[in-house]
Amino acid sequence: MKNVQYLRLSLRNRKNDLVCKNIVNLLQTQKYLKKVSLFSHVSDFFQDIWDTLASSQLLHKSLTSIEFHEATFDNSALLQLSRFYNLKHLKLYRCRNFIGEIQEINNLLVFQNLSQLIICKIGVNPRILEFLLKRSNRSLNVLEFHDHVLNFHETVLWCTSFCQNLSRFVASIQVNQIWDIILLFKECKKLDYFHIYDAKLLIEDEEEPWDEYRPPELELFQANELLKELGSCIPMTMKTIKIWMNWLITIEDIEELISKCVNFGLNMKVLEFRHCKGFGNAHKEVIRNYLMNNNNYHNNSF
Repeated sequence: MKNVQYLRLSLRNRKNDLVCKNIVNLLQTQKYLKKVSLFSHVSDFFQDIWDTLASSQLLHKSLTSIEFHEATFDNSALLQLSRFYNLKHLKLYRCRNFIGEIQEINNLLVFQNLSQLIICKIGVNPRILEFLLKRSNRSLNVLEFHDHVLNFHETVLWCTSFCQNLSRFVASIQVNQIWDIILLFKECKKLDYFHIYDAKLLIEDEEEPWDEYRPPELELFQANELLKELGSCIPMTMKTIKIWMNWLITIEDIEELISKCVNFGLNMKVLEFRHCKGFGNAHKEVIRNYLMNNNNYHNNSF
């Protein structure tokens, strides 16, 4: 097999030298491989495979998408990733030891093509995150944090400084970080998909709840002042807003928000609120009427 374009490796068993050798040989013959997904529970097995990928001159050019699931890196992960100068999509899911010395990366062109960065259940060093956002700059369109972002305020500042072409933003945040979204809306004028959810929630439980699923108790946030300002700065490109937090929203708050959406000519497709206190049928009716007038009614829009 010499023309593989997508390779998914699940390294879940104990390391087998023969299997490892065969995978290494396979990787070394690839010229057109574009996407790799590595699922790892065996650290030494993963490191051998990853070292092979990172050292292949052919793959440095061809690979545009890399996903790591439950991988444990050595101390050179960032430096190794920087060799893939056409990298457009990077996903890190529950990985460990994703570190590296930024000063070791001398090539100013690395990560400049990165358009999608998805981080799940992993705390990325703020210096590394800033470096990735700064280097990807206006190429970055998709940014997702499926874990609590401790330095959320700084992250928003980096986005507004370097990544103003963002079209999709998803983040798990705490109540005291909510006001930062105003700055994001004001500076990232190309946003069309925006989703924030309480850091206590697990996204997988919310998207595919089981029968006995009961969400945790969420801290209440008085949202009236925020919604007033939010309605005045929603980007014209916005199509989807999802708020999965315990916001106290009156019917008057919703009516004022919708009124601003209408006045500014926004053509929203999805306006979704979950876990909001006092959110009843009257709220839903206001949203439903607005979306129906836009010919964009979705049953799950609230």
